[in-house]
Amino acid sequence: MVLVAAALAGCSSSGPAPVPSPACPSVDTSLRVERRSGRAELVDRSGAVVRLRAANVRFERSGGRLPEVYAAAQLQSVRRAGIDTIRVAVRWVDLQPRPGALDPAFAARLDLLVARAGDVGLRVLLDPIHVGGGDAQGQFLPRWANGGRPVTTDEVLPTLERQGQDYLVAVLRRWCRVPAVIGLDLVNEPREDRRSGVDLAARNRRLVALYHRWIVALRGVDGDALLALEPYYGLTLIDPALVASLATTGGNLVWAPHDYGTGGSGDGYTATGYPQLDAFDAGQVASRGRYPTGGPARAARRRDQAAHLASQDRVARAAGMPLLVGEFGIPSGWTGRRELLCDKVALYRQRGWSWAVWELDHRIDPGYGLWDPGTTRWLPFAAAVAPAPAVGTNRC
Repeated sequence: MVLVAAALAGCSSSGPAPVPSPACPSVDTSLRVERRSGRAELVDRSGAVVRLRAANVRFERSGGRLPEVYAAAQLQSVRRAGIDTIRVAVRWVDLQPRPGALDPAFAARLDLLVARAGDVGLRVLLDPIHVGGGDAQGQFLPRWANGGRPVTTDEVLPTLERQGQDYLVAVLRRWCRVPAVIGLDLVNEPREDRRSGVDLAARNRRLVALYHRWIVALRGVDGDALLALEPYYGLTLIDPALVASLATTGGNLVWAPHDYGTGGSGDGYTATGYPQLDAFDAGQVASRGRYPTGGPARAARRRDQAAHLASQDRVARAAGMPLLVGEFGIPSGWTGRRELLCDKVALYRQRGWSWAVWELDHRIDPGYGLWDPGTTRWLPFAAAVAPAPAVGTNRC
């Protein structure tokens, strides 16, 4: 097991290669973006195309349902189920609660999770600025980054503009040479500054300008790490040409929208470019509904979902980026959960996308969790996304 005990001076691809270790993963975790048959793909060191099958793991400092670091046997169970990557959601307030250096104790716990994941052959995509849903951003972003005040939704973007770059540079510098870590999802579901009084197109330009500055700075640390990018709220519309302008910063960029639509009436986009998910409010864990389990109604829902995501596919293609669905899922109060997850995964597979289901741990998020670490058992509908025989027979 390899632990990073202190921040490294840098990880530029022009520097010396890491020293191999017997504890390194048994599979090659390094990935890069290449064009294959006219489209951008993730490929491994051998040149083989890779489509990630991932699960999100929330990793926080406090909270009654949050577990200790996953045991090696638990992570091995995840890997054997067919999941090959974990997207680790970290709150900025936990990893850097004060200005300056990363918190050594919390970073050491994250080191342990990453090392154990790598030991069983899981890739790790770090999500180091996990902006939360709703208006409780003060629980996710540190007050010091906002002049000592709790961060409101409208202050998320200004806070990121002032302090986010130095923090991300510190994160990448620490973990860029750890074999399991393939890169960063720069910010989860960024929130726009609605006080500006401008339209979404102008706000999108502000977000892409921020991404541009961040990418340039991060490439000074590591020229090869994958960097995943999201639109506002994970799914707003954005001009493909605007995202394509980021190609000037170099390669290895991934477009990572989120997908919480179920299809049906009202499921799509408003005329101004915001998600209109009348069929399923992703923000309500207690949401209840019925997803069709078969027949013409289910086929119609599949068509609706494909049409809804076509706009994000156009962004990825125009920008020369592979597409990773960074989050998708359905609350436990819905019927037809297995069928919806089966339809989602089939849609992603048909289009050659990578995906990361939300959320792995049932104790943390009973509304979405696939697996109960307390019993080390998969929930029945998890077979839709983790189809190995050990998961169960309730497969697609």
